Amino acid sequence: MGKKFRTKGAVFFLALLVIMSLFHGTVSYAATEYETFLNRLDKVEQYAKAYQSGNASVTDTVDQLVLSYIRSGNPGYTGSYWDSLAGAADSNFILYVAAKDAAEGTDAAKIRTVSAVTLPNGEEMDVFHLFAVMNMIEKDKEIWAAGPAIPVSFSIRS
Repeated sequence: MGKKFRTKGAVFFLALLVIMSLFHGTVSYAATEYETFLNRLDKVEQYAKAYQSGNASVTDTVDQLVLSYIRSGNPGYTGSYWDSLAGAADSNFILYVAAKDAAEGTDAAKIRTVSAVTLPNGEEMDVFHLFAVMNMIEKDKEIWAAGPAIPVSFSIRS
């Protein structure tokens, strides 16, 4: 019965929808900041895939790892309240990203320090709030998708 709908690119897709909804008129492209953000997001996703595939005990999806990793960079989105709403960030994954950055000479962990990103149209996106909301949705997506009749799953990018 229920056909499994798989939406690839949830984090990127939702962020892209925000960007596209704001993208009209004259474009003032803040290439460096925006592209740096997307590059760091890609790197964190790569790390999450490697971390998850290399650790059988990890129960979080790649999306949950990435979303909670970024969300928990702001102390305002941590603690028991946020853990109950969106799940606790995997502290071992946070350490894993730091170790991979050091080993590879990358700076993906800096994504946790960016509170806002200027979109291509000049609007600012509140990074922590957006990722916190997506983290809550990701945690409860099966409940929100009306149970087993309409199973939904996400991944950041294909």
